[in-house]
Amino acid sequence: MYDNIKLWFARNQTGNTICIDEINNGNLNEKYYCPICGSELKPKATHSEKVSAHFAHFDISKCNSESMVHWWFKHEFIKPGDTFYIVTDKETKYVCEEIFTEETHKVDSRKYRPDVTIKTECGNTIFFEIYCTNKKSIRDYFDLWTSLSSIVVEIDTKNLLQRDMKFKALFYSGKCFNVKRNDTYYHTIGSYKEELMLSQNNNTHLKERVRKLDWFWDDVIKYKNNKIDIEQIANTIDSIENTDKHIVMKVLKKSMCANLYQDYKNFMSLNESAIFTERLGGSHSLNHLTNRIQLILEPLIENIEVKLISKNHYSHRSYYNGSRKHPYKYRKEFSHYTYCLIIRRTNKTLRKIEITNKILNMAEAQLKIFCEDIRASLKDRKVKHVCINCKKGYLLSYSEMQSYLRKELNIPKRCKTCRLKRRKTIVD
Repeated sequence: MYDNIKLWFARNQTGNTICIDEINNGNLNEKYYCPICGSELKPKATHSEKVSAHFAHFDISKCNSESMVHWWFKHEFIKPGDTFYIVTDKETKYVCEEIFTEETHKVDSRKYRPDVTIKTECGNTIFFEIYCTNKKSIRDYFDLWTSLSSIVVEIDTKNLLQRDMKFKALFYSGKCFNVKRNDTYYHTIGSYKEELMLSQNNNTHLKERVRKLDWFWDDVIKYKNNKIDIEQIANTIDSIENTDKHIVMKVLKKSMCANLYQDYKNFMSLNESAIFTERLGGSHSLNHLTNRIQLILEPLIENIEVKLISKNHYSHRSYYNGSRKHPYKYRKEFSHYTYCLIIRRTNKTLRKIEITNKILNMAEAQLKIFCEDIRASLKDRKVKHVCINCKKGYLLSYSEMQSYLRKELNIPKRCKTCRLKRRKTIVD
């Protein structure tokens, strides 16, 4: 991790610590020693424009870059009583009380070991991470940082010599900061997890929900590296709750997933066709089909509607009418029927599913019952909202939301209890 870092400090003959930017023609030829291993050092590249100035060991085997960095943070970086600032969307002042290097923190079965841990006078714990070549991945560390509920700061080793006591936060008060624009994970799943964690209690069910989204992300990476097939991706998506599936679609529609999204649509289309053309004699198959339809539907949006259209198909058959001039005529005969299940939202067809005579062995009455079951399940479906007053979750059914829309009213932002309290306050 620290292989590219060169030694930027040393001790002079009087035992004081001196940095490479303090070397000039007047003290260039003095003797300098490594504060870690005690061996003699020599200033190098002090006037070079291609190589950064540094102190070089005569025998490098006695020391390594990692020990250099840790020594600096333990003895020179910040000392108890020093003031520093954390930058998020604002600057916050802190005073160091204690400093620890390589302190290990346990979270469930994982261990987190920041480069430096600082305890502040106001009681905060701040983790400092040294940025050498690779930035900390939000996918790998977000859950750890959330569980520890501490501030995480990143330090670029290139700025160590500047002694700037303002540090950019990576994680602060449950939110990530200074995230790269091209961090697809954060701008889809990561920001959604932040929203969920801040608005709801961090319970077991919520952890399971966000864990499935992370599994989906891992599967996306594996699919791009040809380690899994599209069926495994589809199975992972099926396991995600409907209320979270809009995030899945947000990821799939990113440019990095263009091929995956097309493969997924093709797979789902073929899979649906296979299900609808199978023989549907027993109730078990009907239940299977009903469940599959529910998985096809995207997360419920307020103004969704489902229509069932039936259409009879006829064929023309010739027959002899006994006339010399027109010995044959044609008449229409019933051939088969087609049922079409249309899922629409804001007058735009989202999905059209045709059920034709390929499954005529399924009785017409059974087919109607099946479609009514889908309608009923939509009506019974409830969507969780978060009250803007008490921050507690509450459920609204499909029929309730349709009622608000028909009356040209907005979907409530408060739970029923808070709405009643607000109404009483207004009346009083």
